Amino acid sequence: GGERIDRLARGSDGRLWLNLHQGGLVSQDTHGERLHYPMQGARARSLLVDRDGGIWGGTTHGLHRLTHGVAQQLVGSDGYVRAVLEDANGTVWIGHGEGLRQIRDGQVRDVLDGLPGLAGASVLALGLAADGDGVWVGSYNRGVFHINRHGQPGDQLPVGVDNTSGLVRAVLQTGDGTVWIGTGGMGLMRWRDGQLQAIGAEQGLPLRLIHALYADPDGGVWSGSNLVMAHIAADGTVRYWAGDADMP
Repeated sequence: GGERIDRLARGSDGRLWLNLHQGGLVSQDTHGERLHYPMQGARARSLLVDRDGGIWGGTTHGLHRLTHGVAQQLVGSDGYVRAVLEDANGTVWIGHGEGLRQIRDGQVRDVLDGLPGLAGASVLALGLAADGDGVWVGSYNRGVFHINRHGQPGDQLPVGVDNTSGLVRAVLQTGDGTVWIGTGGMGLMRWRDGQLQAIGAEQGLPLRLIHALYADPDGGVWSGSNLVMAHIAADGTVRYWAGDADMP
């Protein structure tokens, strides 16, 4: 107990998987029994349980996959891995400190190399495109942009470009096409019908730092900050709960 957990996920068998901030991957079964799997590096902010039940964990030293009870670093995955996800086609997308990679058909490919304005982008967040074609990418210094399944760029949103308070910590596209963007200092933003809108104090959401976004089945969006959890309903109603007063 007492460890800081950067990411957690639940496997299809009910087992919990936890990435520890100081390094290492931990599994906990339904009876509370834990197993520890060392990984090189720390700040384990990315974790994926894939469709086949495989476990992927990212750290400052790259991407690791649990194989035969050992967390092994994947060849070609070096760099600070901050985000990893799998799309419906089985492609694994890896966001890291110097770009974006795909693992497809066993091959690792650097997606942003050679793309004007995007090469070398420091990727902090990934979200699946609602139409199933590729991913939305949140970056440290290049805003938010779409990359399709073939690695070709699409829309680019100028969120926090050249402004470190706007670095993107979370990105989510909902079924209606809206892109929700959680930033590191400018709060929550929403891109809809070609317009970028801040969801801030005027809308009842006094948050500056957003770490996580989640869409619920009722059309609402949940956002997580360092101290507050908030919900934006489909009709625009905002509710929030302070961690020091309203929840454990």
